[in-house]
Amino acid sequence: MQVHPVLMLIGFIIIGSEAIMSYKTLPWSHDTNKTVHLILHAVALFLGSFGVYVAFKFHNESGIANLYSLHSWVGLGAIILYGLQVIRTKSLAFGYSIFCESWNLNSHSYLDCS
Repeated sequence: MQVHPVLMLIGFIIIGSEAIMSYKTLPWSHDTNKTVHLILHAVALFLGSFGVYVAFKFHNESGIANLYSLHSWVGLGAIILYGLQVIRTKSLAFGYSIFCESWNLNSHSYLDCS
């Protein structure tokens, strides 16, 4: 049985969506909502990363080539970008700015870093 689709569905679609909604919809304080938001995104990233690992493991054990389709490349790009976003957000939660100073805000808005 292939576990990859289940992990990706639960991680990205269900928990990732709950993480997005949790920040604005939970009735707790701002800091608590932020913490729940971060934890849910981290869980989604873990499940998505584990789903990629399971897919690679299944391909290696079955003798199937890795990264042979557009689905593989888009999925790998999505998990990498999602991971960078979670790492950036976690660094901001602890007061560090990794990529540029103008991103050091409490919102996820697009800013010019020049």
